[in-house]
Amino acid sequence: MKIGIIGGGAMGMLLAFYLEENHSVTLYIRNRDQLGKLREKGITMKNNGIPHFPRFKMLEEVGKDDLLFICVKQYHLKILMPLLQGVSENVPVVFLQNGMGHLDLIKHLKTTVLVGVMEHGAIRVNENVVTHTGKGVIRLADFHGDKKAAEISTILNRDSFPFVFSKDYYSMLAEKLVINGVINPLTAIMEVENGQVISNPHFEKLAYELCREACMVLGLPAENAWKRVKEVASHTSVNQSSMLKDLQEKRPTEIDAISGYLLSSSKVQLPYQHFVYHAVKAKELIYGEEK
Repeated sequence: MKIGIIGGGAMGMLLAFYLEENHSVTLYIRNRDQLGKLREKGITMKNNGIPHFPRFKMLEEVGKDDLLFICVKQYHLKILMPLLQGVSENVPVVFLQNGMGHLDLIKHLKTTVLVGVMEHGAIRVNENVVTHTGKGVIRLADFHGDKKAAEISTILNRDSFPFVFSKDYYSMLAEKLVINGVINPLTAIMEVENGQVISNPHFEKLAYELCREACMVLGLPAENAWKRVKEVASHTSVNQSSMLKDLQEKRPTEIDAISGYLLSSSKVQLPYQHFVYHAVKAKELIYGEEK
């Protein structure tokens, strides 16, 4: 299968590294310096050292792929929409963003649209090196258009890099949103590893209240979701969240797509979500001033 991947961050590089073993993969990026580095040295997995060489092209060269993954941050999607609206209606497009704020944006696309969640941990070390910090699965679900998620999941699934079909996109995204809405902002604000969310009793109290509020908005059972939050925090205990990494790298976070989405979707006050939203926004300004 000819697979295109848009986005040269940790997620895009991780996908390209693994999918290139069995498919014809093109990684589309917008940074010419990164393009040159990738073409020269390939994508290297830290602690592996063997470079992989899928095709590397600039974003505007998006071509005739059989499947297209969108692996950019949610706040970059708007600038991609004109390009994606020109994609052939026969090419399924898979969106792998955190949060749920992108659903209103992508529902207008005419092609078949899938949404997914990545349960792997990955950190981009530099322009061509990525670290796989935690192995998981990628879940795919149909959003609109032809039903392709089950077929695509089967084609892409490998023991070393599993894909799983989910029947209900809303439940899949909502469950991931709860996890992101608890772990990401707390670890970003406190500048701690994920495990602190449950090992520190004071963090754990805040985490539970964030979980409860998110479940109230999304219509999910809080106790089941809380169990899952604790499992993820334990499994990724020594990892840094993507939101903390974004702050450290002086990049915008996805707080608007996570806590911001919950706040805008709620008809009642969410004091814990309100606090973490503005606390992360404040840290964005602080880190931004350090540039």
